[in-house]
Amino acid sequence: MADEALAELERIPEEERSHEDVEQLRVYILMRARRWPEALAACEALRTDRPELSLGYIHGAFCLHELGRTAEAMELLRVAFGIDGAFKKMALEDPDLDAIFGQTKADP
Repeated sequence: MADEALAELERIPEEERSHEDVEQLRVYILMRARRWPEALAACEALRTDRPELSLGYIHGAFCLHELGRTAEAMELLRVAFGIDGAFKKMALEDPDLDAIFGQTKADP
């Protein structure tokens, strides 16, 4: 199913593929399919094109964590915290994120 969804995104005219919505859909599709290296690359593209959006950092951090690169994930989360204070507040209060954010909670 992910391949079909990605194929549909490829049908979008090339000049529109870098639109924020298209890039976010690509990230969501790849993450849903657990295709972590490709999802990470899509997050990197989103961060390059839209560095002011925390989404590329947050989802990129999740991909890195899934790839066993948690230390790198923490660095991306610190950037996301700087971009989106609301995300930081939510993350620090979410018990489901304790395993990932334990160090960050002690060292904001």
